[in-house]
Amino acid sequence: MLLGKVIAERRKSLGLSQSDLATDICTQATISKIEAKNIEPMLNILVKICLKLNLTLNEVFSEFSDLTEQTLNEVDRLVDIYKLAEAQHELDKLQADAVPAELKNRYFFTKGNLALIYQGDYENALFYLNVVLQATELTPATRTLAFNGLGIIYFEKKEDDKARYYFEQALATVWQVETDNISGTRAILKVLNNVSKFYSKIGEYQKSNEITQKAIHFYGQSTNLASIEQFYFRIAANLLASLQPYHKKAPEALAARDYLRKAQFLAQLTDNQVVLQHIDELAAKYGLKLEC
Repeated sequence: MLLGKVIAERRKSLGLSQSDLATDICTQATISKIEAKNIEPMLNILVKICLKLNLTLNEVFSEFSDLTEQTLNEVDRLVDIYKLAEAQHELDKLQADAVPAELKNRYFFTKGNLALIYQGDYENALFYLNVVLQATELTPATRTLAFNGLGIIYFEKKEDDKARYYFEQALATVWQVETDNISGTRAILKVLNNVSKFYSKIGEYQKSNEITQKAIHFYGQSTNLASIEQFYFRIAANLLASLQPYHKKAPEALAARDYLRKAQFLAQLTDNQVVLQHIDELAAKYGLKLEC
């Protein structure tokens, strides 16, 4: 849909009357219809109007924003279930100069995120995520996810102190994320998963489990659908790793087996093949049978 209000507001901000804007382009009546009734003129007329007002077509058509947001939502969904090649394919459909201003930060974050988790390109991931963090207007979700991404990068680069700094920044801002939509819920769970995974990998199992339990509690309070299997898997992995010496009949091992069963059931429901593979590998490593 054409956004006549955008044209009217820009015209007024430039101190132009409708007649001024119409000069050498169309009639004043055409400008009036565009602004008051969102009536679309011929494309060549609209292009001239946009050039005169220094606007892009993206800014005056809601469909551009809607289409971009739908694409980014689909990319997020594919990333959540580890279909990264498909996610990259979807993202490649968007051109940076055609992304509406209000979605630029999210777009750059997504480029950085896929550069990290799909391409393993730390240089481009660092570039795009830092571009995001330098933005003056940034949603809590995007800021938190950018911190999270930088934490992952530095952890992969084996710079644990820098990784800890960014993960703690993510943890400090994660509860500012809006929870009344699916993307907000996914963002919170994604950050909590990565922060808990970081602490698990550096051997701080108790802190990892504390964060994981918060994630499970949050999930239980949420009305939005989101993946939770990775958190049950993380608790199981932490319980097993903390057992010294290990014995599969130990209470912790039995509890871990139950968590793995929950994770397996949920992963099957969401067709999360990556988590299912991790569950199988962990169960085999510790000699646990998941069949009831």
